[in-house]
Amino acid sequence: MDITANNKHRFATKWMNTETVNYTAAYTLCLLVLFAVKQLCKVAFGLGAGAAVGIGAGAAALLSFVLEKKFVFPRGMATVPKQIGGFLFRCAVDFGFYKILYFLFATLLKREAPFVWLATVTVVYIFNYLFDRLLVFDCRDKAATKSGGRLYKLFFANRFLAVSAFVALLGILFIFIVFPFGDGTVMRMVLYHQNGPLFAELYDRVVEGKSLLYSWESGGGSSFLGNYFNYLSSPFTVLIFLFDKADISFAITALVIVKCMASAVTFTYYLKASQKRHSYVSAAFGVLYAFCAYFLAYYWNIMWIDGMILLPLIVLGIEQLVHNGKGALYTGALAVLLLSNYYMGYMACIF
Repeated sequence: MDITANNKHRFATKWMNTETVNYTAAYTLCLLVLFAVKQLCKVAFGLGAGAAVGIGAGAAALLSFVLEKKFVFPRGMATVPKQIGGFLFRCAVDFGFYKILYFLFATLLKREAPFVWLATVTVVYIFNYLFDRLLVFDCRDKAATKSGGRLYKLFFANRFLAVSAFVALLGILFIFIVFPFGDGTVMRMVLYHQNGPLFAELYDRVVEGKSLLYSWESGGGSSFLGNYFNYLSSPFTVLIFLFDKADISFAITALVIVKCMASAVTFTYYLKASQKRHSYVSAAFGVLYAFCAYFLAYYWNIMWIDGMILLPLIVLGIEQLVHNGKGALYTGALAVLLLSNYYMGYMACIF
């Protein structure tokens, strides 16, 4: 038996099925909406943190109800009034979880706000699924029997990409002693002294509507646009705007974590698409690629990590161009890399 081969026989388990995959996707989307609306209210309308969080949570809760009713628990037996009442009660319980965890982490343990958010997100994710399934929507069929649906089919066909991303996440949290393993960040060396301040300046310029062309912050003034394309033009940079300015170090830590996970995913995908290998073994090689010596030595030059992410896709694009005459993936991946960091881009062209 070839343990590296791609098993295409689709199945479902208690923890991996159509329902749990759809719920996870919906929950992730609602989280992004919560943070985006919160930051928009604070930055664009000048609202306080409490009001902004409340509006963001309300928008996320409304979207969550719609998505769960339509895509996660469409066969629920409960009546609509019972669903609405149960959902509102659950939202109140979620708020209670947040207050308890805030008291535990922020008040007693003196941890920063991101730790409170991460703990709340984890607890609420588990509680909401069980509560909504059993009490809000009254789903009586077994989730383990559900293996259909477009999203689950897509997830199952690429499930070891998720495995490699999750293992990479745990690995980088452990290596840099980030929550839950400690209270560290990745802010070291150049990332702390040079790149970090540039991210902070970009944050200020976008939020305050200042020009991206020129900056008076360094020396007697210099082109900020040059710094942007050299250090800050990665598509992942937009993630820093989901954080407050005071938490910019945590935002940059999140960037490094996401880029490490993306590197594991793209290499695992390359093994699947090119070598027809999709298993725990290919996921393991994806993690090894993500934690190669290049990443460990140069992660603080955060703009260079985009080259690691896109190189497997560029190589796969070359293979498709040679064997099938299709150049879309090669052209697209190389174009994104050149825009993200021309320094890594021209090296990829030489490669």
